[in-house]
Amino acid sequence: MAWIFQGNPDRFAIDDYLACFPELIYWYTPRYAAEIQLADRVFIWRSGSLAGVVAVGVVEETPVQAKDVRHQEALGRELWTGEAPDPLEVETGIRLDEVRLTIEEGMIPRASVKAQPSLSNSTIIRIPNGTVFRLLFYQGFDRLGDNNSALRYHAELAINGRASGWQ
Repeated sequence: MAWIFQGNPDRFAIDDYLACFPELIYWYTPRYAAEIQLADRVFIWRSGSLAGVVAVGVVEETPVQAKDVRHQEALGRELWTGEAPDPLEVETGIRLDEVRLTIEEGMIPRASVKAQPSLSNSTIIRIPNGTVFRLLFYQGFDRLGDNNSALRYHAELAINGRASGWQ
């Protein structure tokens, strides 16, 4: 199984969080907590004007209440704007494999995802409200990186279970 965990930079300093904690992060998990398993693939999606996939990782710690996570220092509580998160909220621990915050670094912008016919109807494009999105199929996504064509191919596989039109 694979997941998209979405962050809103107007509510949370996502870029700062990924820069400060490039190896292990925790993500608020209001849905699907019972389905998320160790080693599930995770795509971190930044919403807003610079929306897209900015990091890739795997579930390192299944969802638990924030007060019970193994690495409290990696919660990034100080990066939230407004009201502080509740320590009883459920968080998933994610070991990051790659962080790419800009197009120059290799992030996949929302426009690239939306431009692909087989991805344009995905939930993250059509109804991007929420934090956790289930991907029904995942196959071989080694890194968020240097070859955006291959990256998009694997993202399409993860989202739709098939790839078409990718070279």
